[in-house]
Amino acid sequence: MLHIQGNQIDRDRLTQALQLTQSTSPNYLLLASLDAARQQMAVEGQFLIERTLKLAIEAHQTLSKISDLRVFELADAAPPGFFDWDATRLSVDVSHLGITGFDADEWLHSKAGVTAELPALKHLTFILSLGNTAEDIEQLASGFTRLTKERHNSSTPSNKSIKVAHPPEDYQSASLHSRSPRAAFYSKTQIV
Repeated sequence: MLHIQGNQIDRDRLTQALQLTQSTSPNYLLLASLDAARQQMAVEGQFLIERTLKLAIEAHQTLSKISDLRVFELADAAPPGFFDWDATRLSVDVSHLGITGFDADEWLHSKAGVTAELPALKHLTFILSLGNTAEDIEQLASGFTRLTKERHNSSTPSNKSIKVAHPPEDYQSASLHSRSPRAAFYSKTQIV
């Protein structure tokens, strides 16, 4: 839902931004779900957020105890000026299992019914939401426990590290832009 009033926002820029994501066909099921979500947050929001954060902390603590897994913490990636992190984002480094995050995601999905939001080369990121339950956290932990045991019992040797291909030497110079995509998007334009 988007509400605008007054002249603090450039309406032309707003229209341009909306054109990137907006559909010309209103979806009444989506509109109804927005209203239902608004009501749910107004009535139960505090309880739901507290429950979700409690589950996120439990998931973090449980996965941190599984051997060869490392759950990212604030101190792991805190650049200067960074002061907090979203506890509902759970990133798990699986590189010490000797497999990629993509392999772990495929295994977890097919054998444990668990799907990561974002698999990457060395880790998986999961997003906990208001809809998750304690059973979901148990399923996630059980899946990782089984994966770890299978990797320890595997006849395939574990490298304990993942090799990362380095980009070609001219990659950095080829990817330099005169301005960032954000700056380019908000630059003055002329329709021709």
